[in-house]
Amino acid sequence: VGNPSMEEIDHWITTQKPEREAFLKAHRLRERPIIAILPGSRRSEIKNNLPLMLEAAAQFPQYQAVVALAPGIDDEVYSSFGIQHSTRDTYALLSQAHTAMVTSGTATLETALMNVPQVVCYRANGSKLSYNLMKSLIKVKFVSLPNLIADEAVIPELLLHYCTPESIAEEMRKLLNTTSKDEQRSTQLGGYEKIRNLLSSSGHNAAATAASTIVNP
Repeated sequence: VGNPSMEEIDHWITTQKPEREAFLKAHRLRERPIIAILPGSRRSEIKNNLPLMLEAAAQFPQYQAVVALAPGIDDEVYSSFGIQHSTRDTYALLSQAHTAMVTSGTATLETALMNVPQVVCYRANGSKLSYNLMKSLIKVKFVSLPNLIADEAVIPELLLHYCTPESIAEEMRKLLNTTSKDEQRSTQLGGYEKIRNLLSSSGHNAAATAASTIVNP
């Protein structure tokens, strides 16, 4: 039946997307490409993922990293991480971002629908044992929503012990400043187009389509 996130984001883009100059000024940013960091919406996710993401982003000084602060999470939770730039308007951040690091969850789909190339991160306890246990129990090929919807590896997934500052930076480098960046970015953007087509194939209004299907199966 589609996904309401697509309608929500498309409406936001047409009605609320800020001009770049206004966004930079509001957040005291320079005119340089932005890496969006979306470390999750739960305290445990933020604690496990954000330090790794910030360390990886620090390897690209020609970019500026901006952290998306989760609703419902107090500023004090973030105070110990040495964040230089942040915002609570995730959509505005993604609309201006060149590339993103995103904790696995709904945000990965939102980032894809915003057409921002990304690396998916999920550190959790970082245990190889946990990874092997998860791999034996979970029967799907992917964990991130974009890859699940497309049924292919559109974006890299770095999970548990594979999620380190070095591995994040390695995948980011493919999207940022290496000779392969155009190929890597175009591959992801092509995958995003496939996702959009799949989500809109049953009608653009997901809620109305779902309701109609229930009433008239």
